[in-house]
Amino acid sequence: MDSLLETPNEPYELINTLLKNPMISEFVKDEVPVRAEIDKDAAKEEQMRVRFAVTKMIKTWSELRDVYYSKKEKERLVKEGKYGSVDEIGTQLASLRDQMSTKYGIKFETDYVELEYSAKLVPDGKRCRMEKPYFKNILFVGDAAGRGIFVGPRIEGLNVGIDDAVRAADAVARALDKGDFTEKYLGEHYSQSVEESPYTHDLKAIDKDYLKIFLDAAKDVPKDIISSKYGLVVKMMSSDTLRSFAVGFANILGYEKLLPIIETVDTYVKVPTELAERLGKSISASYTPTIPSIAQRVAKLKFNDDSSSHIKVLKPTSEFMKKMVTLCPTRCYLMEKDGVMIQHEGCVECGTCSEETDWKHPHGEKGINYQYG
Repeated sequence: MDSLLETPNEPYELINTLLKNPMISEFVKDEVPVRAEIDKDAAKEEQMRVRFAVTKMIKTWSELRDVYYSKKEKERLVKEGKYGSVDEIGTQLASLRDQMSTKYGIKFETDYVELEYSAKLVPDGKRCRMEKPYFKNILFVGDAAGRGIFVGPRIEGLNVGIDDAVRAADAVARALDKGDFTEKYLGEHYSQSVEESPYTHDLKAIDKDYLKIFLDAAKDVPKDIISSKYGLVVKMMSSDTLRSFAVGFANILGYEKLLPIIETVDTYVKVPTELAERLGKSISASYTPTIPSIAQRVAKLKFNDDSSSHIKVLKPTSEFMKKMVTLCPTRCYLMEKDGVMIQHEGCVECGTCSEETDWKHPHGEKGINYQYG
């Protein structure tokens, strides 16, 4: 979030760049139907009939395939009696595909197919978790307490939130039984319970071992591969003695003070780029993915619109809100004269703008209705 505020980039463009990376695109490919040429010598009525039939069949196949990817939607079709089982849906899908090929000459090509678009601002627990996740008789869970595990490829927010919520519910039930909602009886009990959470243990282990993991990961970097600016750091990484000393010193210095030193543009961008240019090799994809526009992505989502906005802009002329025009993943914000205004209907409730808005989730049963996760 800090780096995006410093250099605003449209979030979906970052995703698009990732999808176009051959290392990624090869794992997110699917089949898409391509229409065959209609016989120009056929009667006009026959050409129209074929065109209509092909359009209808592709639509039916595409919709059924999308349903097949959604556990909830498959269960709904079986429950409504439209299909006897999930396997029967798969059989029908295969049958439609065969008809499309044999009857209408439709071919299938490789491309990227995006079922559903979403966005989420994930709190980095090692940076922003609350030391005491309560205030008076209010308990904070999950994102609200800044509790999320975010290190490398491991991102856990939902699991942490569920675990916190169970512990909060137990603490509230205990307070109800006793009729005692004081900080000492409710808040501190909940805080102690959170400390016993396996996710808290994980976060503390990450805090303790983060620098060691970082140094160990780079200890074999050839010393001539990066500029002299990083020479001392590389030397430290390549020495077991110095590495152990650095880890010990890190524990004394404190984790929070180390983060600005470790997590920098040099660390995450410049050094990896130099390594890639020296050691990397070119990789090509077997196809070029077709990336949907943000308008197409939002159009596919299912909303139950709320008549009143769940977000109120508090500082329409602030620099932060002006950056939200770029940073909102669904382009809900726009400039009008000198201020920023919101069109809340396309919101996916990511929370990116919450710092300077009156932000809350839509009323019950309103807002985005996700089908695939």
